[in-house]
Amino acid sequence: MSLTSPVKATEMPEGWEPFVWEDFTSSGHAFNHAAINLPAKLNNIDCYVQLDTGANYAFRLAREFKLDGKLVTVSLQVGSIYRNMTIPEEAIKKINSIESCGRIGLVGNAFLRAGLYISIYS
Repeated sequence: MSLTSPVKATEMPEGWEPFVWEDFTSSGHAFNHAAINLPAKLNNIDCYVQLDTGANYAFRLAREFKLDGKLVTVSLQVGSIYRNMTIPEEAIKKINSIESCGRIGLVGNAFLRAGLYISIYS
């Protein structure tokens, strides 16, 4: 999977947050716009989270950050929404150690204040 170019803020309707489409290739088939990645801040570290519109959870760490050990509380900001999350301390150390944070996990409907409403225009 690869992150494609972010949508420029000038292309977004007023009040919308910018996002990055993610393309996916499986068995030689390309799927454009397979996922939406939102800019986020984890303890003020710039990163991305994938929007999972079918999930009831608030936040789930990406596999590469699911580590055992002591849990710590961190601040996760997506757009204007802030939530405190509990994640392994070793995950924070790993995120702090990499140059480009990239996608750290997924946010579901429980992260958003009133759930999610998506309108598709053709």
